[in-house]
Amino acid sequence: MCDTLFHFLKWFFSRDLPLRLMGTKLQGRALVAAVKMHETDETMRFFREQSAATVTRMPRAWNRFRQAHYHERIRRIEVTVLLLAGEYDALMACNKVTLRADVDHLGGPAEYVVFSGFYHFMPLEEHRGERGVDLIIAALAAFHKKHFGG
Repeated sequence: MCDTLFHFLKWFFSRDLPLRLMGTKLQGRALVAAVKMHETDETMRFFREQSAATVTRMPRAWNRFRQAHYHERIRRIEVTVLLLAGEYDALMACNKVTLRADVDHLGGPAEYVVFSGFYHFMPLEEHRGERGVDLIIAALAAFHKKHFGG
């Protein structure tokens, strides 16, 4: 899924040469601002551990394209689905509007949760004393209990 709209910050931070020139620490700090995430040791480590070649493929993952094709394909999913996103996940095309559209098009039962105050790197983030990963696990447990009785 690709973003077909041009966005300068996404484009710039996805080029190989600027990433190599910035180095991983500066790259992480720049991306904290560009993709709107909490700057923690874990989120910064994510960028330090990525090769420039991997990060330059990010434009392919920024947003969705061919929405009709995507929604036609997800109609084939017949299992119960839980979609999760951070409140500030909009740059990655995950917000209440897109998640609602996905839920409406999925072939089986589906629902979504948007976590207030979190960004795209929620599993690695902490916000107001709460760890994103703990909130995700709690949402998964509640979803499992609701739909599968366990």
